[in-house]
Amino acid sequence: MEKKIQSLSIPLNTLPYVTSYRNFTIKGDEGASFILQVVTASNLFYNFKTRTFAAGFSSKNALKAKISGGEYNGTIKFPTNGDGRTYTIILMADPSTDTALNKNVIQKSISQVANVTVTFSPLTANTSNYNSMPASVTSTASAALSYSTNIDTSWMVSNVKNDTHGFGLRLIKQPVENDWVFQNTQTVDGAISSSKTVVLDDVSDLAVGTTITGVSSGSLSGTPTIQSINTGTKTLTLSSAQTFADGITLTFHAIGFKAIKKAIGLSMNLISAKATADKLTKTVRSTSSSSTSVDLLGTYGVAGGNHLTILGEGVDNATATTVSSVSSPHVTAGTMVASRAQTLKAGTKLYLSGSTQIVRTSNRLKISKYPSSNRTIYLLLDNFITVGAQT
Repeated sequence: MEKKIQSLSIPLNTLPYVTSYRNFTIKGDEGASFILQVVTASNLFYNFKTRTFAAGFSSKNALKAKISGGEYNGTIKFPTNGDGRTYTIILMADPSTDTALNKNVIQKSISQVANVTVTFSPLTANTSNYNSMPASVTSTASAALSYSTNIDTSWMVSNVKNDTHGFGLRLIKQPVENDWVFQNTQTVDGAISSSKTVVLDDVSDLAVGTTITGVSSGSLSGTPTIQSINTGTKTLTLSSAQTFADGITLTFHAIGFKAIKKAIGLSMNLISAKATADKLTKTVRSTSSSSTSVDLLGTYGVAGGNHLTILGEGVDNATATTVSSVSSPHVTAGTMVASRAQTLKAGTKLYLSGSTQIVRTSNRLKISKYPSSNRTIYLLLDNFITVGAQT
């Protein structure tokens, strides 16, 4: 009487790059004979004796066995592989026996992914106002596994020291989750005019809720977000009508961790966040008498616009005294204009609150799932730091 093989069961979820083991079960009639093989896309065959993969086929690359008690159970060892590969498990009835398989051959594939790196970096649109950005922080792991990995970022950003942009940094709030974004650029495939739908060359790493924040040419109408994506036609439906020229580049932001997860599969959350501004002190360069002009031994870090409060010995603060402007910026000299006339001696130390030359940020993030490929997540400095101006 013909014996039948019924099924092959093996977990098909993605393998991490490190050595892994997968149990398999073959079910069928008592005594049903089968042949099992495992091969990679590059024709490396699994040796069931040595439990390794190698080029070239031999008898050891085929497991011949019989089902006993309704099933056969075994384990396949998948090696460490940093490049990513696909394994195909092939099950067939042994043609030299009276065993049959309904589909003749059962094939199942398992992918193995290389490690991925998530990079965390500060980002600003006001690059002229900052010295070089601090070094990025990276974390490398497998996209196939779940984690509970803490990532700490401690960054110091500083105002550039020049007469054009050296008007300080103003810490206006503490960083929060929505100050973290994934940034993506895509190209428009076909001009649109006052339309909510736009076709792109590629819709990778985009998700419902992702926001368009910039265009390489033209302008945005409002703050359009993605309402739906047709991956087949690469068409986005936006929350508001836009006019785009063909071939322009759109900049997208997935804002906050929920949006980032939808866009690229990175699952993370913010454990803690803090930003502090270094104290800003200046020294009076020459004595002033009932004058709003105050000469300083360097004005860098001082912002105009009445955002800074001036404190110090001899400062008249009958009402709060602020800095109206920096009339003459300079690294070692220069003059600021106070909101109220002051009489101050040369050498007086002034304490200015509301602007700084240095902002320090410290954040702790927790990653529970890594994306499928290398990605960079940005902390948008401009969300919580405003660059100072001369007036």
